[in-house]
Amino acid sequence: MSIEFYCSACEAYLRAPDEKAGLSTNCPHCNTGIWIPIESDAIEIDEQDLEWEEAAPDNIAELHYEETLFNEDSKQNFTEPDEVDLSRILSDTWQIFTRNWKACLAVTVVDSLLTIVALFVTFMIGGIAAAMAANNPGTAVLAFLAITGLGLGVMLSMFAVGHIRFYLELCRNENPVLKKSVNFQGPVGRMLIGGVVYWCLFIFIFPPIFLWPYGRVLMDKNRSSLGSISTALRLSAKHSGVSFALFLVKFGALFASTLIPVVGTILVTPYLATLNTVAYLHFTGELE
Repeated sequence: MSIEFYCSACEAYLRAPDEKAGLSTNCPHCNTGIWIPIESDAIEIDEQDLEWEEAAPDNIAELHYEETLFNEDSKQNFTEPDEVDLSRILSDTWQIFTRNWKACLAVTVVDSLLTIVALFVTFMIGGIAAAMAANNPGTAVLAFLAITGLGLGVMLSMFAVGHIRFYLELCRNENPVLKKSVNFQGPVGRMLIGGVVYWCLFIFIFPPIFLWPYGRVLMDKNRSSLGSISTALRLSAKHSGVSFALFLVKFGALFASTLIPVVGTILVTPYLATLNTVAYLHFTGELE
């Protein structure tokens, strides 16, 4: 099976294997950086495409060659800038968010509902496990904490995979596809590891203001947990001043959201997700 889609720049008809879904690469025609969709676009191949395949069968490999065009070494590599402009990041974020706020809010509401369901399910299972060990209170408590902690961590990592996939697609192409936010197939285990590291740093050492690109690096570059952490730290440390300024912006936005309980959080959460994604794309040089 393969994914069929059009290049967003030159509209060339392209195909990629299913396992390359969600990765970035170059269009073989215009060399523009493109994002391989999770599934085939709802497209109809026009007569020109078919005539081209019939007239030039020897050149089809240039357009459809799946192993070389879409292998790891051929993914789009952008030159990381030496400096990034905070004002440009904030401006781009605001433009993208205001143009797509309805889709962003919809994803936030879905994430919130899924999180509530995850809490209910994991606490219920943890309670059942604790009840089974009721004769030993210590074991019951440990069973409850272990099962609820692991279950909730796995579920939230699944939601994070879909959440980040949606915002990467949105900030690259401004093509908000809501169903991508509930596509939980991906590096859930590595996302969980990154989440554990993040919160351990937050609780025991310091607010992890330099680890924020982790999830986007993991989803975008498809690297190991350690490699994604290393890349995230390198990107944010390279632009430490901007990273710290972004931390202040996010802290201020979260504080302001508390002035309007629930509604404020629902409004601020998608804006911050857009901000993190736009900042990541600026740090990697994809947005300038």
